[in-house]
Amino acid sequence: MLTLKSIDLKKLRVSTLAVPVCQDDELHSKKALQALVSTGLELPEFSAEKGQSIVLFDPSGINCKRVILYGLGKSAQVDAESLRSFAGSCVQKLIDLE
Repeated sequence: MLTLKSIDLKKLRVSTLAVPVCQDDELHSKKALQALVSTGLELPEFSAEKGQSIVLFDPSGINCKRVILYGLGKSAQVDAESLRSFAGSCVQKLIDLE
């Protein structure tokens, strides 16, 4: 079952967290999310190109089983359609992982 909610990731455990990432701009103000994005961008197989994704399992700093980092491309390209695509692609990735 898919549920969307706002939580404190240090207190509650979630199975999967989906995080949008831009190539040229930081989207998140929370340090825990910034650290996750930095970890993903340090990996050679993830550069946040539009449609690109990577899964981090049991990341440190948050209480989460896995994190899907999803590339949105350049921040100037982000629009309602790219956010819709982000949501749909993450749901499909989660289905594939289960």
